[in-house]
Amino acid sequence: MSPTTSAAHSASSAELDNLTIPNAWFAHSNLEGASLVDAVLIDATLSDTILRNTNLTHANLHGADLTGANLHGTNLIGADLTNAQLRDANLHDVIADHTTTWPQGTHPRDA
Repeated sequence: MSPTTSAAHSASSAELDNLTIPNAWFAHSNLEGASLVDAVLIDATLSDTILRNTNLTHANLHGADLTGANLHGTNLIGADLTNAQLRDANLHDVIADHTTTWPQGTHPRDA
């Protein structure tokens, strides 16, 4: 896949563990309930994407655009969200711990 690969618009409940697609374009997609454990989605575009109840344990989302994404109930334990854009993202009930790396000034309690 090329560095700007587009995904299908729906991968609901898909098992995509260890997926590596830097600069991927998933904007306006439905990834609800998908398993993306250890996925590498550096600088990916996930704006307005449905990620509700998705497993992003240890995913690398460094610099990802998650503007307006629905992350309600998503597992972000150990995820790297450094420099991610989370403006207007739904972070209600996300699962995170001390190993989750947030963009400066962002934490799920702020949602």
